[in-house]
Amino acid sequence: MDRRKRRLILVATIVAIAPGIFLLLRPRRPSLGETLPQAERLVIYEGLPHQMYEEDAYRAEVSSAKTIQLAGYPFYQTPLTLSGDDLKSLRTMLEDGGLFDEFTGEKKCGGFHPDYAVEWSSGGETFRVLLCFGCGEALVEGPRGKVERYDLVRGKRDGLIELLKKQRKNRPPHERFGPLAAQPTRAMRHFR
Repeated sequence: MDRRKRRLILVATIVAIAPGIFLLLRPRRPSLGETLPQAERLVIYEGLPHQMYEEDAYRAEVSSAKTIQLAGYPFYQTPLTLSGDDLKSLRTMLEDGGLFDEFTGEKKCGGFHPDYAVEWSSGGETFRVLLCFGCGEALVEGPRGKVERYDLVRGKRDGLIELLKKQRKNRPPHERFGPLAAQPTRAMRHFR
């Protein structure tokens, strides 16, 4: 076989298998449904004010409130307590693979800012989902600190916002919550 035919066969083979290789390399949706059912309990932590849009409130909270670091972000140290029905709803929402979508890139919202973190253990491993409602993203931290980033599906994200918004306990009362949090308001300018 001559060199030209070999090159043509090679190119045709690459074109034929490239889509399959791409699918294998593409990050899959998190398999939280595999670990959540075995988790004995979920621990929910509340995030601090936005580090850019409410910088003064953020700094005040970091310096005065008891905080912990999860996946490199500060959260209020005292976990939130959810009632039975709310806890069941949260677990169901997180187990639903349709909540997460492929990460589409950085948003123009001032940077990832986790509003809440949900943590659980399963099989001796710790898992966390950090939820940013302003940009509609999630960081999923799995065993040994492996972190993957996803977009939250808009319609399903809204249900999650409504569920967790009523759990708000530590965040300053003037802070905005959800997708509109990145838009400055008169009250926010007061705290700058």
